[in-house]
Amino acid sequence: MTEAKAFDRVADDYDRMRGGMERGRQAAAQLAGDLVPGPVLEVGVGTGIVAAGLAELGHRVHGVDLSLPMLSRAAERLAGRVTAGDARALPFRDGTFDNLVFTHVLHLVGDMPRALAEAARVLRPGGRLLAVHGDPAADPDDLVAVLDRLAVLQPPRPDTPNGWTRPRPRRG
Repeated sequence: MTEAKAFDRVADDYDRMRGGMERGRQAAAQLAGDLVPGPVLEVGVGTGIVAAGLAELGHRVHGVDLSLPMLSRAAERLAGRVTAGDARALPFRDGTFDNLVFTHVLHLVGDMPRALAEAARVLRPGGRLLAVHGDPAADPDDLVAVLDRLAVLQPPRPDTPNGWTRPRPRRG
């Protein structure tokens, strides 16, 4: 839950710091071609920039997030279609969505196999899960150079192809 508190603190400035709606529209355009017809759930919706971009493209999108301050910004973009919740225990019935999107969030969930199992549970048979991996690209500057040098100190990220494990189906 520490990640949620960190996002709580930056909610007011998040869009400005991370590219705002333009970035959301770009991400949505990249995702849209891989979606199947039907409703979309964005897990870790944040301020709703990607979800709003998908909605602008004609998709029915719902968002879920742990951070209430971030979710309040998403609610401005997705009125009536946001829910507070955890990726590891999604507050939706089995088979609710045709598509589920994780955008730069899987490395934050703490228990990725559980989050993926939850994603599979709320997806309809034949549904599509899209996971955007990694950090958004940043233009080279002094801060990026420093962060690049510190990257060797970070633990391996679980949201890489080598970090993924197939979730076990939950029984009963």
